[in-house]
Amino acid sequence: FFRDIPKLAASVILTLDASGVKAETLHDARRFFKLLKGSGRKSIIEAAAEGEAPTKGPRVAQLSYESRADHFARLVQLVASESLYMTNEPELSVPGLKATSKKLYSLNSAVVKAKVAWSNARITRNETLYSAEEAIYVVGRAARKYVRAIFGPNSEEFNQVKRYVFKKPYD
Repeated sequence: FFRDIPKLAASVILTLDASGVKAETLHDARRFFKLLKGSGRKSIIEAAAEGEAPTKGPRVAQLSYESRADHFARLVQLVASESLYMTNEPELSVPGLKATSKKLYSLNSAVVKAKVAWSNARITRNETLYSAEEAIYVVGRAARKYVRAIFGPNSEEFNQVKRYVFKKPYD
């Protein structure tokens, strides 16, 4: 869904241009579009090569999903404040754009919640497998050592279990 946002934003800008809005409004909309795409600033090396002074500001493209949702919401807010903006397409209308913006935020929120749940599940898994007193790692190594101690390192019984290696992952 997020990959279609630059195309939608481009359509919004073209519609703004066709609506006859002020040049500064169109400039602001194009700035939000560049932020959505992650382009727009020349690098310091390119600016120095062309004899221009490098611009100050953030040097990293803000391409996280949260940043993209914020930039799109700012574009929608700009469009909503423009009385000349008119369109017949429902996805380009102000209510359609607001619904898209709301969906972007809800999708991002769902991903954040899923990442938290995934991280908690990994913590629980690691606790079960490696950290607890009765963890598989601890019990498996103890059983292997026990078989070796009772039957000896060259016994048939130990040869059956020695191929099972229990490794603890690095923290």
